[in-house]
Amino acid sequence: MSEHRIPQDLIDKARAVDVGEVAARYGFALSFKQGEQVGPCPGCGGHDRFSVNTKSNVWRCRQGGGDPIGGDAVALVRHVEGCGFLRAIEIVTGQQFTPRAPAPAAERRDDNEYREKERRRAYELWREGHAFADGGTVEAYLKRRGIAAAFARMPGAHCREHRDFPFWQPYTDAPVLQGRRAKVKWRIIHRGPAMLWPIVDAAGSFMGLHVTWLDPSTDNGKAEIFCPDTGEQLPAKKVRGSKKGGRIVLRTTSLDVGALAVGEGVESCLSWLSLGRHLPAFHGCGVETSVDLGNLAGRAARTVAHPVLNQTRRDGRVVAQRYPGPDPLIGEDQALLWSPPAGTKRLMLIGDADSEPYATRAALKRATARLDHLLDEIADDWPPAGHDFNSLLMETA
Repeated sequence: MSEHRIPQDLIDKARAVDVGEVAARYGFALSFKQGEQVGPCPGCGGHDRFSVNTKSNVWRCRQGGGDPIGGDAVALVRHVEGCGFLRAIEIVTGQQFTPRAPAPAAERRDDNEYREKERRRAYELWREGHAFADGGTVEAYLKRRGIAAAFARMPGAHCREHRDFPFWQPYTDAPVLQGRRAKVKWRIIHRGPAMLWPIVDAAGSFMGLHVTWLDPSTDNGKAEIFCPDTGEQLPAKKVRGSKKGGRIVLRTTSLDVGALAVGEGVESCLSWLSLGRHLPAFHGCGVETSVDLGNLAGRAARTVAHPVLNQTRRDGRVVAQRYPGPDPLIGEDQALLWSPPAGTKRLMLIGDADSEPYATRAALKRATARLDHLLDEIADDWPPAGHDFNSLLMETA
């Protein structure tokens, strides 16, 4: 992507940022030596191969004795992150910019019509389901996960069961067209019982459908679905319609309580409720899921070095892996992310310690940072390392 498509004032703002401050963001302590700050390179390590000249506001790296490289703050971020010019500017300035020409009115209309058509189709699929009865596949699945009792205490939930829900998958040779939506050919590769949850916006209007295919014969009760072309096992969960800014309401609460708990997954949130983990201030709280973690946390302003995991670069050097950090991206459209409903004063974030713990904790810190000004209190709750709340529930049952 060429620089001239990005506003020059944004480029100038990024290049004026203090290089030493950017180096400090990545946790590098530089020592003063012969008029320069010297230390290990944030991109390739070493002992003192990296330097910052505060007077000229540039950095240099000797690359282990090779030809030196260097530049301004933008070049430093590209060196460390391995990202493109635009992404480096976003990281340095904390501003998000998409240098893209406005879509023609007809194209925008087509996109809106497509989204509305998909939303209506998802709603029709949800209505094809039925309230699950005793002895059904969904009840058996909830019992297997130890959360049937918690679900029974949640009259605000709108879960449905479908006896023969289709799993659609595109053909692997589907065309890819630049600049417009391709007409992809789809096929049904699996049919079976499924658990359906409606995804709604803050006003309760239907946005999309969350589907989990079930199979009582498997160890975890979820269907095992494989791509017929590659043999790859596919996730047993899918979303139809839209999820951006949406939520799955598991239990509603009255305004006088003013407390809400939110997590990433249905099973984890129901398990948290079953374990009675809520603090006294959250007694009788509402419970929602954000459908996925990204919808709750939003994008990060920068990446940070992983304290444990490493990766090998193309030049053979071993460096720390990087993951999205705890600071939210300034300027991100909050309407596209989950937000608490009106009247919420206290929020409990439900963590998940069986996934990558550093990235997950950073994600919940981003959620806390972007929502803090809306609430009187934000707390979080985590299961022991290596667990989510469902595995903890099953272990303690």
